[in-house]
Amino acid sequence: MPERNGGAPLSVHGGAGFYTPDIEACLEDPECVDFPASALDGDDHLELDGSDGYAATAGPVADTSNSFSVGMRVRFAATAPDRAMTVLSMGDSDRDAFKVRYDPVGSQWQLVVTDSGDPSATETVVAGSGVPSPDADEVVVVHDDSEGRITLYVGGEEVASAEFDAAWNAPGPLQIGRGHTAAGDWGEYCRGGADTVRVFDGALTASEARSYAYLC
Repeated sequence: MPERNGGAPLSVHGGAGFYTPDIEACLEDPECVDFPASALDGDDHLELDGSDGYAATAGPVADTSNSFSVGMRVRFAATAPDRAMTVLSMGDSDRDAFKVRYDPVGSQWQLVVTDSGDPSATETVVAGSGVPSPDADEVVVVHDDSEGRITLYVGGEEVASAEFDAAWNAPGPLQIGRGHTAAGDWGEYCRGGADTVRVFDGALTASEARSYAYLC
C-alpha cells in the first residue's frame, strides 16, 4: 500500500491482498443479483482473510511515548464477527504498546494499552459498546501525552478512554489486521477490509477525530 505525504508504505503479508469491486462485470451478467460491495476509499482497499493476512510498515511510525494519533477505516466481513479481531496495533515482537480490537462477546470496541515493553507489563483494557457498521467504521486512537490520556474514537465518537501516563516508545512497526495474544504470539487476525491508514504527530482534537477521513 503506497505512502502519502511522505509517510511510510505498508507491505502486505500472508493471505492479505487487494479488493477491487468489478461492478461492470455484474452489470453485464444477467444472472448477477448481488452487486459487489464498494471499495472503502478510492478504487480498491486492503482485504484481510482473518487467517494470516496483515499489512505492516517496515518500522515504527510514531513515538508512542509522546503524543500521537493513528487511525484507519475498517469494514468487517460480517457485522457480527465470530471472534475478537484486532484492527491495528503497534508494539514490539512480544507485546503491543496499544491495539484496537472488536470483541463480539460483549459487542465492544476495545482499546488495549501496556505501560512498558517488559514481559510483566501491566495491561489496561477500556471498552465501549458498539456494533460494526455494514459500510465502514473509522477507528482513531489519540494519545495526549500532556494530559496522560489515550482515547479511542469510532465513527467520530469517543467510545473509550484511559489514563496513560506510563507510555513507552514501541520499536516495532504499525500492524494492520493483527495483534499479540496473551501468550505473546501474533493472532486475532482481522477478516474484512481496511483503508485510509493515517498517522499524525501530536494529539488530534475531538473535532479533528470526527473529521479524520478528510484530514491531510
